[in-house]
Amino acid sequence: MQLMQQEGVGSVVITSPEQRLLGLFTLRDLLDAHLAGHADDTPVQQLMRQPSCLLPPSALASEAMLALVQSGERHVMVCEGMTLVGIVSEHDLYRLSRLDMKEMLQRLSRCDSTAALSGVAATFRRQVLALFQQGMDANATTRLLSLFNDQLLNRLCQLHLGAARLEEVEICWLQLGSSGRQENTLTSDQDSALVFRCDDALRQQQLAQQLPAIAQRISSALSACGIPLCRNGLMAGHPSHCLSYADWKDSVIQQWQHASQDSTHGGLYLDLRPAWGQHKLGLELAGQLRQLASQPAALRALSRSARRYQPPLGWSGRLQTDQDAQLDLKAAVDFFVDAARILALHAGSAASRTSERFAAAAGLPGLSASACQSFADSAQFLQALRLRHQLACQEAGARLDNMIRPAELGTLDARILKETLRQARKLHAWLAQQLP
Repeated sequence: MQLMQQEGVGSVVITSPEQRLLGLFTLRDLLDAHLAGHADDTPVQQLMRQPSCLLPPSALASEAMLALVQSGERHVMVCEGMTLVGIVSEHDLYRLSRLDMKEMLQRLSRCDSTAALSGVAATFRRQVLALFQQGMDANATTRLLSLFNDQLLNRLCQLHLGAARLEEVEICWLQLGSSGRQENTLTSDQDSALVFRCDDALRQQQLAQQLPAIAQRISSALSACGIPLCRNGLMAGHPSHCLSYADWKDSVIQQWQHASQDSTHGGLYLDLRPAWGQHKLGLELAGQLRQLASQPAALRALSRSARRYQPPLGWSGRLQTDQDAQLDLKAAVDFFVDAARILALHAGSAASRTSERFAAAAGLPGLSASACQSFADSAQFLQALRLRHQLACQEAGARLDNMIRPAELGTLDARILKETLRQARKLHAWLAQQLP
């Protein structure tokens, strides 16, 4: 207590004489110890706790922010192995970035109207995009946007589903597509589903009528907060995507098999992620889908669907576009996303983010770790290019889209884009050979 008062800090790190990290003791722990009746002469070893937020010195500030949000901690222990070399606080990071995520989340938790939520959402996106402009990478940016969108959804579910007196019902909101992968951009729309379970058959029928209307209100509120409605209606408010667990089990194969015939929608269900409620229901559905999609015939069908995309390169490796032609960045990103999903399924991995899926595929026939890293880097470059273009559209007051003119890119970006599309062609060839 004397040391913290003297140094003006709220935490003390406990180490061995060799600087090996042993524990963390904070003012919050001090309060807990006092309330528990511990005497002042209690050894700190009995009161300290193991810090859960550890990163190497090479980690980026954006990674540290993500780690703090996910762990609920307020301090990042910077370690070489288990040797402490520094400590970064939540205050340090947010002073650097001017992005106080905890403050944003606290504001969200106090909002009781769509208008209030919309204001917080707009502020948060501006600050995340400012970080991106300052150098935060595309993976961290899309994940931060997705994490906030999850918290926004959670608050709306509390306000609408929490007030519907559903205590006797198991219910889970499912995110699909880019939301399921936690890879939201500024143009990502809503792809979602709802699953519920109730022992009472009559009550279950009532829920099938009641829940889609509630889900529609949530979707409308999300739209007002800047997340567009799905143009194809693949949302929890549609009766086909708001089903009991038993109905989902009966129809999940049919739903996915029908969607898998369409390269636009087939992968949405394979990115299914529980976001609110009883996550166990969503995880069970996700497991069934992965098992279904991992069958050889299903993998080949997914491969054929993904290979509908043809990288716009000529035989010499030049972009096949004229001076005024546009390139669809979303289509290029979607190819890498689809391919990563197929590779992860083929490797038996349950990874959900594109970069993690490529990493899980290292070791498949003909795929080295360096090749998979090149695919992941290519996907990240395209996402960064996409975010930069969307930012430019926003600043110009134009409609947000994914279409760029390669002829207008700088020399370095143009070269990297060509190499990225060459990587897409290599990946295309691997799919054609291994999963024809």
